[in-house]
Amino acid sequence: MLRSNSLARTLIITFAALAAMVLFFLWLRAIATVDPFARLRTPSQIASIVVIRLEDVDLRHYSGSKLRTEAHVGRVDVRQDRQYLDLYGVTDGVFYSDQGSFKFAADTANWSAATRRVEVTSGAHVFGKDFDLTVSKFYMDGGAATLHVPGPLVGRLYDGNVKAQNLTYKLSTGAYSVGPAEWEGNLAIATQDGDTNPKRTKWKIKTDGIVTHEGDIDKWPDGEATDGEVLVKADMVERNSKTDVITATGKVRYFSAKTNMTCEKAVIYRKEKRAVFTENVHLYFKPEDQQNQPLMVVEIPPFRPQVPDDVAKGRPPAPPVTDEDKQLDNDLRSGDLKKYPVLALSSKVEYWYGKASRHGIITGSPQARQELPGGRWRHIWTQKGLYDGEKETLRMVSTDGKQDTRALTSWGDDLVCDWFEISTKDGDDKWTGSHIHGNVSSDDEDIPKPDKSKDKPTVKPPPKDGKGGKSL
Repeated sequence: MLRSNSLARTLIITFAALAAMVLFFLWLRAIATVDPFARLRTPSQIASIVVIRLEDVDLRHYSGSKLRTEAHVGRVDVRQDRQYLDLYGVTDGVFYSDQGSFKFAADTANWSAATRRVEVTSGAHVFGKDFDLTVSKFYMDGGAATLHVPGPLVGRLYDGNVKAQNLTYKLSTGAYSVGPAEWEGNLAIATQDGDTNPKRTKWKIKTDGIVTHEGDIDKWPDGEATDGEVLVKADMVERNSKTDVITATGKVRYFSAKTNMTCEKAVIYRKEKRAVFTENVHLYFKPEDQQNQPLMVVEIPPFRPQVPDDVAKGRPPAPPVTDEDKQLDNDLRSGDLKKYPVLALSSKVEYWYGKASRHGIITGSPQARQELPGGRWRHIWTQKGLYDGEKETLRMVSTDGKQDTRALTSWGDDLVCDWFEISTKDGDDKWTGSHIHGNVSSDDEDIPKPDKSKDKPTVKPPPKDGKGGKSL
C-alpha cells in the first residue's frame, strides 16, 4: 500500500514536471515571436517589411481578359501589407493600351495594388514609335493612355534629340507637352519639286517654357531657334513638321551674318528658302567689320526719324562750317561708307535666301538712315525697295507717276528721282538713277570757274539721268 502511494506521487510529480516544461517552451516561443517595438513602428514601416522574395520572375498584369503590362523581373519583394511589389532589374517591359503601346526597362520599380499601376523609380529607358528616352522615373496612366515623366529626360523625340524636363505623352494621338526643353534635329529641305535627295540641315530650338506638340504643330513659348545661318527669338515659335514652316510671333528678333531685325511676325518657309517679316520691321545692316562675327543676340539701335522740313526751318542756323568740317565731308564722300551701319524701317520685308536666288522686296513706305562720324548722316525714303543678292544691288522705286524716292544728307544734298540704284558690293560706290533732280552741295573749289576770256561760262547743268556720281 505504501509502495503504490509512493509510485502515485512519483507519477504525479513527473507529469507536473512535464507539463511545466511544455508550458515553459510555449512561453519561450511566444516571447520569441513578439515584436517589443511594434507599438513604436509607423504603418509605413510595417508595410515596408518584406515577407516574400521571388527571383527571375515573368510578371503579367491583366485588366479583365486584356494584358496591360508584362516584364521580366530579376527580383520581386512582396511587402507585409500585400499592397506593394518592389521590382528590381526590370527588362523586356511592355505597356499595352487600346490606343498604343511602348517598351521599357528600369533598375527599380514598384507595383501598387491600390492604383493598379507600375511606377518606375530609377534608371529607366522608354521607347516607342515617337520617342526613345532615358528618364529618371515614369508612370503610366492606363485609363487615359498617357505616359508621365516627372523629371529630367534625354534622347530622341520625334525627328530630333531632346534634353528636357517633365514629359506628358498621349499614346492615342502622339500629342505631348514638355519643358523646359532643348531640341535639335535635322530637317529635310526639298528645294525643288520632285527632289529625291533633299538636303538636311540642323536646327536647334530651346525654351524655358512648356513645349506642346499636337498633330504637326510644335509650339515653343519664349523660344529661340537657329540653323547656324539665322537665329530667331520670339514670344512664340511654332514649327510645322509637315510643311517645315517656322512661324515666330510677338517681339520677334532675327539675326544673320549681315542683317539683324525686329518685327512682330516672321514666317520662314524653309522648303522655299523664303522669309517674310511684317509689322513694324526694323532692320540693322551691319558694317563690314561685323559681318563675319558669330551669330549672337544683340540690341538693335532705335531708328531716328528725320525732322520734318517745317520744324527744321524754325531751328537756329547751324554754326559756320570749318575747314575741319569740310575735310570730314570730303573724306566721307570719297571713302567707303559701307563700313558704317545702316538702320531701316518698313512694314514688310520678303526675302528669298536660297543659293543663286537671293533677292528681297521691301514695302510699306520704307526708309533708311546711316549715321556717320562727326554727326553726319544720310537718309533716304522710297515706296519700294528691290534687293538683288546675286548682282548685289539695291533699287529704290517711286510710286508710278510720282517722285517719292528722296535722298537727303546732313551736308546739304537733297535729291528726288523715279528710281535710284546703288551697289552693295564691298568697295563699290557705283550708283545710277532715273530723272534725278534737286540740290547737291559742294565746296567752292569743286565748282568750275568761268573763263573770263569767253563770253559764256563753262558750267553745264546736271543731266536728268545721273550715272556714276558720288555717293550720297
